[in-house]
Amino acid sequence: SNDKQFHHHGVDAKTTAGARYLDVKYYSSSVGAAAVGASPSTSPVIILACSASSSSSSSSPPSLQKLQSQLLGSLSATSKTMTTTQNRSELADGPLCQYRKGFLDHYKPKALVTSTLRVATQQGTTILAAFMSEQLEGDLKRGKLVSEGELTQREADEQAEEWEKVEWEKRWKTFPNKFLMALAKYHAVTIVVRFYEYVASLCFSPETLDKLTMDYFAASKTMSRKIDIPQQKGHAFSRMADTTFWANLLITLSDYSVHQILFCYGYYVYYQRQKKKNGGQMTKDDEKEVVKSCAISSTHLFASRSCGLVCSAIGAGFGTIIWPGWGTLMVSSVAESAGGMMIDDGYGKAMEALTGKKS
Repeated sequence: SNDKQFHHHGVDAKTTAGARYLDVKYYSSSVGAAAVGASPSTSPVIILACSASSSSSSSSPPSLQKLQSQLLGSLSATSKTMTTTQNRSELADGPLCQYRKGFLDHYKPKALVTSTLRVATQQGTTILAAFMSEQLEGDLKRGKLVSEGELTQREADEQAEEWEKVEWEKRWKTFPNKFLMALAKYHAVTIVVRFYEYVASLCFSPETLDKLTMDYFAASKTMSRKIDIPQQKGHAFSRMADTTFWANLLITLSDYSVHQILFCYGYYVYYQRQKKKNGGQMTKDDEKEVVKSCAISSTHLFASRSCGLVCSAIGAGFGTIIWPGWGTLMVSSVAESAGGMMIDDGYGKAMEALTGKKS
């Protein structure tokens, strides 16, 4: 194959008369394959190492090692890129980072209205869920008292009706303040997310940034078109769990950061008030108690958010199998809330147990 040009990912090796192959693993073209009797139809062929020398002298070992190193490095990088591109094609059709938002995009009219309605719905749902939960708990307690003969059914019904009237009005009166606070937190968290995305764009490759900014709702819809999910449940679960984990990582970190700042500010205000009450001084034991309480709350917050992140990813995997798209979103959200509640409930019971031991 005299005067033929072999090319592999930016590295050219031109053979001449008397060329000598030193370490050939695969070949980059049908010409190269034919040179050693390989079938031109064999799948992707790549030159790993070759050297061209005159008939009277041989290549020096250093030049061969350099060429081999370049080819191996190019092969590794290209194989990794091809694998990443192939995996991403199951989740998105557009360019890398196609779902990344601008720094202030959430203040555009459509996004602002959508986020406001979303926060209002979440807060209303939270109030309603808490009301129904306590109502059910109260009904069970009153039912037990009725069965034990300590209350009549009529008295139990009157107590339930009075409780519902008082608590319903009382809870919805807190809605405006809770809504405004939640909306402010949402925009604060969103700004922090954009900042973390900017930092990630400086520190990581576009492929990694794409994973961190992926829309897992859209990704699950795209996956449902690319593969047969009922026939590949395990693959769909693992891909969406991994995708959702990375997609929610910066959001979870931002939420934790905002709440951590609020925690620290709250403890600072508390410390200043206590110091003012004590005439401008605080004992070392009181200061240690404040620091300890802040550290425990921060650890609890971190554990809660971490558990929610993992549960959200697992929920997205199951949700995609059940109903790609909305099922992914809903099951992921429910799993995230459940994960956080498990940590919160465990923390509350542990604190009650410790308080009971101390008393």
